[in-house]
Amino acid sequence: MVLSSWFTILAGIDRYWISSRNVQRRQLSNLKNARYLVILTTLIGVTLYSHVLILFTIEQLKSGPYCYAQTGIYRIFYDLFYVTTFALIPPTMMIIVGLATVYQIRRSRLNIQPLTINNNTNVNQLKKRDRQLLKMTLVQFIFIIIVTSPIAVQKLYATFTQNVIKGAFQLALENFLAQLMRMLVYINSSTSFYVFFATGHGFRCEFDQFIVKIIGCLCGRHTRLHRRAQIFFGDSSITQRGTMNQSVTILNHHQSMTI
Repeated sequence: MVLSSWFTILAGIDRYWISSRNVQRRQLSNLKNARYLVILTTLIGVTLYSHVLILFTIEQLKSGPYCYAQTGIYRIFYDLFYVTTFALIPPTMMIIVGLATVYQIRRSRLNIQPLTINNNTNVNQLKKRDRQLLKMTLVQFIFIIIVTSPIAVQKLYATFTQNVIKGAFQLALENFLAQLMRMLVYINSSTSFYVFFATGHGFRCEFDQFIVKIIGCLCGRHTRLHRRAQIFFGDSSITQRGTMNQSVTILNHHQSMTI
């Protein structure tokens, strides 16, 4: 779960590189560097959390066996370590990288030379893309902070109040909240798709095209199911063919009228 947040940061750094005006930075965005960074991040994460294999223990609670850090100084250290590496540094770095990427795209927009005659249309399209990127990035950051911060607070609270005498109702309430916060942490691993799908129009279009391609590969590109999928998901190829057919019809009609 910790590595998933750091992999998200690596993806953000890759987007920052590929959107840079500097040629050398753009060259850093390649498959070789991506594999190297993923392997390096995995090794660092496994090394930093290797103490878990030795200093974690199974405690018998009323709700059943529970595997967690040993009581005492190590539990305090682990909770602070977990908060730092999972709920503090990753969201902070995501915000920095995301805002830097958006700022860089906005600067690059001023140097883009439109290829069409209508300059206002191109500027509006670029502004729309910037707004979508900014919206998707900020929503993702907010969602990650929301789902990762509660579990960190809960762990710290449980550690510093482990010697406090609590009633049955308070214990039941704390156990319920702990399970709920753990569920939020598990949801964090799959939030990117749903956040992008809900906030990004371009992402939804790409996903629709992906579904159409999958149906075409499984059922054939000239089957009725594939054509229905193209119509349902608004395949751009159908739109282009329809526009071309309409243009040909108008052209033929114009030629017949001329004759």
